Amino acid sequence: MSQHDLGDLDDSFAGEPPEQGPEDDDSDVYPDLPSWVEQWFCPAIALKLTDGHRGRTWCAKWWKHGPVAVRLYHVWRAWEKAVRSGDDHAMSAWWSYDCDPAVRVLSDGEVGPMHACSPTTHRDVPTLPCDPFPADDLEAVALALVTTRSHPDPDSEG
Repeated sequence: MSQHDLGDLDDSFAGEPPEQGPEDDDSDVYPDLPSWVEQWFCPAIALKLTDGHRGRTWCAKWWKHGPVAVRLYHVWRAWEKAVRSGDDHAMSAWWSYDCDPAVRVLSDGEVGPMHACSPTTHRDVPTLPCDPFPADDLEAVALALVTTRSHPDPDSEG
């Protein structure tokens, strides 16, 4: 394969992204998260999927899972920045440091945010429980933080 052919691989997942002119260097390739997920991310990722509770899973209704949408939003923003940089290393780093770890967490069929789903069935997955923070405890938390910082761990260096 020539270098030109390899460069075309990124565009082959779902057709070429919209053309960018020199005046659009700071604009996004995709207008929003759903467009990026549907047109680039999902076609670019291939996994052996199971029906949930084990292995890898994915929910086609990924947007109904808040933790998934939040993570994918930030993975998309990092992708946009890497693409705009024009630096081939930036895209390699994006795969290694942004995409691959996020995909591992999101698709974890045992404990991930879509663990109860299958590729064809959506099931709501509860997020972490959280009681409202009592305003009168704020002073105690602040004191604990200050105390912890003023007495460093004797086992740590420095």
